[in-house]
Amino acid sequence: MSLPALFDEFRLKREMRLYRKRLSKVAISLGSYGKYLIGPRDIKVDAKKYTQCNVWGSGWSVKNSMLSSHVGGNTYDIGFGFSCLNDVKYNLYFIENASPAMSGLVSAQKSALHKFVVRHGCPIIIKNLWQEKNDIDYAATAYEDLPVFFGRDLIVPHKLNTISSYRRYSNILIQYDDLYFRQACSTVLTAIIFAINKGFTKIVVHGIDFGGGYFFDSDPTFRAEGLVPPPVPAVYDPGWRKQGAAHPTGQCLRRFLGELKSILHNRDVELIAGCAQSPASEILGTQ
Repeated sequence: MSLPALFDEFRLKREMRLYRKRLSKVAISLGSYGKYLIGPRDIKVDAKKYTQCNVWGSGWSVKNSMLSSHVGGNTYDIGFGFSCLNDVKYNLYFIENASPAMSGLVSAQKSALHKFVVRHGCPIIIKNLWQEKNDIDYAATAYEDLPVFFGRDLIVPHKLNTISSYRRYSNILIQYDDLYFRQACSTVLTAIIFAINKGFTKIVVHGIDFGGGYFFDSDPTFRAEGLVPPPVPAVYDPGWRKQGAAHPTGQCLRRFLGELKSILHNRDVELIAGCAQSPASEILGTQ
């Protein structure tokens, strides 16, 4: 291993320890409200009962995926953010924004969850509570009218931009862990890793387009009903929502998906894109 890689390995382990310490503080704060953190072991799933696991993002290609054979039937569906506006019957859902400074976003998020997720009895998990953008006290009370749980997540830092580094990060990310929701640059990775650890052998990702706007921004009905996230810098940044605009996580997500595709192929696990129109299909294929 090269000297930069050795240093990066040391840094990575150190930062992961620090993230665990941050989560310990989050757990203490939540405890004062009678709430606690949960991990993958607390979500019971029998993968053999389902034909596949669908992971839904909010990219423009969702509308194409909704016309595919992957929709409907006996599937396990994971969503996050505002992907629920596609009105799929979700089994698991992630959100990650909770602070008074984002009250407008939280209001829209709650409205969308009430309309499209709650009726299916789907658990909703708030993650990234350790991030500075989030307020734990606010999170503990703002979502009390929803079936919300608080995720014990662990980020895998990824600082070196080389093929060998991303292969190493991906192997750490994919390690079996039923205590923490392992994650990196996007919740789509959190969902994929969860599905792998639960034993799914076919995972299909939808609406992962690395930019170009969200599928719901082109529907005036959602906006009229207050279901669309308002512009929030660095969260739902207006600059990312323009046609052709790149999302800041796009580059690292491309690398992770490519490495995970390779690793999972050797494990006889299929990781594919939901439709040929999505840029993710260039990396994952569709069959």
